[in-house]
Amino acid sequence: LLVVKPNMIKKDDFRPNVAFTNFQLFNKDIDIKDPNSPIKQDIETLDEIELNYFQSSFSIEYAALSYYAPSKNRYAFMLENFDQDWNEVGNQNKATYTNLAPGIYTFKVKAANWNSDWSDKTKQIVIRILPPWWKTNTMYFLYTVLILVILEIVRRIYSRYHKLQNDLIVEKRVNDIKLQFFTNISHEIRTPLTLILGPIHDILAINNIPKSISSKLHLVEKNGKRMLRLVNQLLDFRKIQKKKMSLSIHKIELNSFLYEIIENFNLIAEHKKINIRYDRADSNCEVWVDPNKFDSVIFNILSNALKFSPEGGIVRIKMISETDNYVDVSITDQGNGIPKNNLNQLFQRFSPLTEENDEFGNSGIGLAYSYEIMKLHHGEIMVNSEPGKGSEFIVRILLGNRHFGDEEIQIDEAESLYKIRHEKVIDDESGLFPETIQNGKAFHILLVEDNHQILSYLKENLAINYKISTCFNGMEAIEYLAESQPDLIITDLMMPEMDGITMTKMIKNSMETSHIPVIMLTAKSSMEDQIVGIESGAEAYILKPFNMIYVQAVIENLLKQRQTIYKKYIHNENNSNAEIKITTKDEKFLNDISKIILENYSDPEFNIEKLVEMSYVSRTIFYHKIKSLTGLTPIDFLRQRRLQIASQLMITTDFNISEIAILTGFNDQKNFSRRFKEMYKLTPSKYKETKLALKEDAL
Repeated sequence: LLVVKPNMIKKDDFRPNVAFTNFQLFNKDIDIKDPNSPIKQDIETLDEIELNYFQSSFSIEYAALSYYAPSKNRYAFMLENFDQDWNEVGNQNKATYTNLAPGIYTFKVKAANWNSDWSDKTKQIVIRILPPWWKTNTMYFLYTVLILVILEIVRRIYSRYHKLQNDLIVEKRVNDIKLQFFTNISHEIRTPLTLILGPIHDILAINNIPKSISSKLHLVEKNGKRMLRLVNQLLDFRKIQKKKMSLSIHKIELNSFLYEIIENFNLIAEHKKINIRYDRADSNCEVWVDPNKFDSVIFNILSNALKFSPEGGIVRIKMISETDNYVDVSITDQGNGIPKNNLNQLFQRFSPLTEENDEFGNSGIGLAYSYEIMKLHHGEIMVNSEPGKGSEFIVRILLGNRHFGDEEIQIDEAESLYKIRHEKVIDDESGLFPETIQNGKAFHILLVEDNHQILSYLKENLAINYKISTCFNGMEAIEYLAESQPDLIITDLMMPEMDGITMTKMIKNSMETSHIPVIMLTAKSSMEDQIVGIESGAEAYILKPFNMIYVQAVIENLLKQRQTIYKKYIHNENNSNAEIKITTKDEKFLNDISKIILENYSDPEFNIEKLVEMSYVSRTIFYHKIKSLTGLTPIDFLRQRRLQIASQLMITTDFNISEIAILTGFNDQKNFSRRFKEMYKLTPSKYKETKLALKEDAL
């Protein structure tokens, strides 16, 4: 009998080892004999398997080396760098991983025998999945190098761009400084031009000048105007560069317009023995242009044609109208022509056209200016040229005015502009100052000008008809006005110590001087400057060089307006056609005075002293304002307002003449009747009878 005792039973301490039995890719066994196989020998003998990035799904089979009860063997595995912990899979002997990222992994597996004792021995193999070629360290290095190269290229491009941008800003600034310099010089040139053209106009206005002298004076005048044209052209070019040029579009007759321009070149053509042939169109051709600007385009091209044509050559001007949309003006010369490779530089300012011929050394700004002007007109300038055969410039003008903005088109005809452009002013000076001379009025004018020659020229011409005082800057003028008040002020704009704008604002903002008309006489021709001048309170803005007859006409017109104001406030005669230029302060002053008189006219004790006291201004200011605005002394002003009220009472009330005289502050009826007749040219009774009869007839 066999007896089994518990202490006789020994525990099995066997811990089985694990062996790798197979390797699969995408659930397919690997043939180690296959040349494309990632393993070349049995997996059990390998420590590492290297796979490509596209072989990232694989399976590993394993088995425990325990045959006592193999069905009860248990397994656990993990893949380092992928699994966080061991995976216990029972008796499953296969581990599968799919779509692993490139990297280095360690596959580990361990086993437990039938009594669940886990072995301390693990079986492991390194799985290396290679990255694709574009993710290798070499490629990352190349990427880094490439990025650094790109960044350097970007840095250099940005640096160059920044440098070019700074250079452009500097160049633009330098260009602006140059243009500003030329603009300032141009303004300075206007002053001597004023002293040249002004006296010439005055001399040519004298009758019985010998023809030999007048012809030379006309030549000087034409060349002076030509210099003025060049100065204005330079100023306009700056406006174009600043995009502040605006057009004033008028309808003109092109044939006559061209003929007037061509006439200016007859003397030059005769001197150079060049024949100018103008092929006039058979019928009139009306186009819409800015006459002053378009005039410069034709003038520049025609001037160049005469300049570059040889002695005895021909310059031909003709109009070509091939369609209903536009008309072409062709100007052809017989010069040396322009090389084709230089034609694209023709309309660039200060661009050299050729180095071989000094005759074309520089194109200046004339053609560049003309090109920009035609762009503003929505037209163009075309050039056909061949070396040795001359050049043809074609100016194309669109017909109609639909391509212009409403603010550019002027409804009136351009005839007045022709007169301004060619300075056709009144030749008969005898009719300019009828009231001043005939009535013996000595109007007082203050001239404010820092240029002694301009000041002397103005004083010499105006002193014939006016009392003249002079100041050299705005500060002197303000100090002068504190002591004496003129009837009108003529001032320059740019002066030391105080300019004309500041001075005018001070004059117009002061109750003591706001009634004095101001004329600005200046070389600053931009529209912005003119707007600033008018907004400061000036009644007129005249550009240098000026025409003295025009200046005198403006003066006379402003002085006559004082009479218009007098009629408005004294006789109540509102002339709708008269443009009364009166400041708000002056209008309020007259309205306040009229209101005071209406409230107190019946008081026989109401006199000038009381009127001044109630107006809250000094007696001196009161006198100057009433005299300047109405042309009457304060006493005459009060008397005429009372007489006007009396005339209204005669029509609107049943009072007799004696009662009306007393009601309006006249104690003496004879004096009332005499004053009334002086004003209305009728006796009070006859006036009342006539007005009442007219009133009954109207009913």
